[in-house]
Amino acid sequence: MKVLAPILKRCLLFVLLLSAAHLNAQLVDSLEAELKKCTDQKKRTDLLNELSWQYSYTDTKKAVRYAEDAGKLSASLNYAVGKETSIKHLAQAYMMMGNYPEAEKLDKKLIAIHEKNNNVVELGKIHNNISVIYNRVGKYGEAMNHMLLSKKYFELLHDTDRISMMYVAIGNCYNRLHNEKSALECFLKAVNLKPHGKDANDIIASAYVALGITYLNMKEFSQASDYFKLAEKLYTQTTKDNSMDFKLADLYSNIASVYMDASENETAKKYLNSAFDTYNRMDDPEGKATVIISLASIEFNQAFELQGKPQQQTPFLLKALALFDSSQAITKRRGLRNLESETYKRKSDALYLLKRNDSALWYYHKHIVLRDSLQSIELELKINEMNLEYETEKKEKEIAILEKNNIEVNALAQSRKTTIILVISVTVVLILILVILFLRDKSHKRQQEVEFAMKKTELEQKALRAQMNPHFLFNSLNSIQRMFIEGKTDIANEVMADFSSLLRRILNNSAKSKISLKEEIDTLELYLDIEKIRCDNCFSYIIELDDNIDRFSCFVPPLVIQPFVENAIWHGVLPIKQEGVITISIMYGQDPETLLCTVEDNGKGIDVNKMGSQDSKGIQITEQRLGTKVVFERPEKGGTRVKIIIPLIS
Repeated sequence: MKVLAPILKRCLLFVLLLSAAHLNAQLVDSLEAELKKCTDQKKRTDLLNELSWQYSYTDTKKAVRYAEDAGKLSASLNYAVGKETSIKHLAQAYMMMGNYPEAEKLDKKLIAIHEKNNNVVELGKIHNNISVIYNRVGKYGEAMNHMLLSKKYFELLHDTDRISMMYVAIGNCYNRLHNEKSALECFLKAVNLKPHGKDANDIIASAYVALGITYLNMKEFSQASDYFKLAEKLYTQTTKDNSMDFKLADLYSNIASVYMDASENETAKKYLNSAFDTYNRMDDPEGKATVIISLASIEFNQAFELQGKPQQQTPFLLKALALFDSSQAITKRRGLRNLESETYKRKSDALYLLKRNDSALWYYHKHIVLRDSLQSIELELKINEMNLEYETEKKEKEIAILEKNNIEVNALAQSRKTTIILVISVTVVLILILVILFLRDKSHKRQQEVEFAMKKTELEQKALRAQMNPHFLFNSLNSIQRMFIEGKTDIANEVMADFSSLLRRILNNSAKSKISLKEEIDTLELYLDIEKIRCDNCFSYIIELDDNIDRFSCFVPPLVIQPFVENAIWHGVLPIKQEGVITISIMYGQDPETLLCTVEDNGKGIDVNKMGSQDSKGIQITEQRLGTKVVFERPEKGGTRVKIIIPLIS
């Protein structure tokens, strides 16, 4: 269900909430009373910071005020620990308020501080905080990068609990990218690590919730329900606090979704109302809007089932519209643009059933405009970021050249001054200068040649990684268009999503010198699935990966296997009349720092001696990239076998 998308984002907040302190009125009153009579300025700073943290889940405005006061007092006292803590608490408060740009700016300040101190624990936490921010604004690529950095720091500490939490977060990000298979792998890893700290139940419960959501999206309701029940059982065994309220509310929303799909509407409403009461008490606008949309959807679904009975249908539709109006007010006021777009779409559907076609069309248009705007924001930000990096690099080079020229001018002036003192010294100095200039010029030319060769190789690699057969693009779009024309809308939408995901992966990876083996295999699977549909399932494929290979920690050059798979499809299996089979196997090579990749098909076979110059050039470039030879063989049973030695990149 589309309405689950915001709930998935809520799950990403679980990891951050695990470290939240218990908050109760008695503790806050005690701290404020102590603050009034405290005269020690450093102690006052600590009290202000503690109050800011305690209020971060219940009154974010007070949390901001206390953190700002602590920061000012710390600065006047030159109290580094107090200043650092105030930045941390202020970032947390801004995050809870939904002011993500300010929260991100403060977290990046903390990263600079902790990198100087080599504070691995705090670096892991802060990178996790930033990943939550990026997830909430829809920048999932950047979010994944920070999650992996966070996991890396926690692995250095051998902190099983936090590593498990990061696997939950990474899995949720995969869910947002509609990669359920990878998401499930991450959630199960989180459970199998068996966290054993004080938050172990909480971590495992969050993994169960995420597993339930994933299976719910996959329409496997029985498994989803089982995991939700396991999560609820663990939550009830855990001491309740404010963070627990958030998690139970999200869990109730997810359980309601199961009952909605089973058409048990009254039970679904009961769980949704429980979730709404908690979200309302915690002043969580995203949670409230999500629940309201779900309640409105129940009314709409009941109305939809009564088509042809307008008198019975109308009350349900009017109730749904009233709820959509409430959701629209919250999402528009709080800037929740994804939910606002979803509200417009569903409101348009309700108006259409009421025969208010003009209003329905108007809201549908607003939905399309907002949806397209959200999809283009990330691409626009990426382009701006690249332009800024280019301009910055250009300025830095200009400054470096000016500084170099100033050094040379000063050296020459000093040498001239020396020549006035002694003629002999002048002669010696001139000779030395000529020798130095000659050697430096020779070295500079050699360096330029090396840099040029490296730049050329890099450009060739980027061109190779970025290229995509224009016939593949054209034919894929034609196939998708044909599906729409033939009425296969659901399949066409799935293929379009896979096609878009493949293009995005290729564009992202084209700027990288290495990617994880996991990313390489996922991209390859996307490509093969699209080619299968284009070829009317005329072939099947198998990807075999050695169990000893960790696909997450092995890094390889991007898009090195795909050209050989493409040859296997178009020059191998397509010309034959029987079903083709392509087998891709990856294992460690003779050298443990390499992988041996074998691409084998049962097609007509390729005569290596008759390969065109273009194919030979492609093979030659691949060999230059890898620094190894590509071997072609003809198995006894027919077809073609290609062996590629891929060096691992550290």
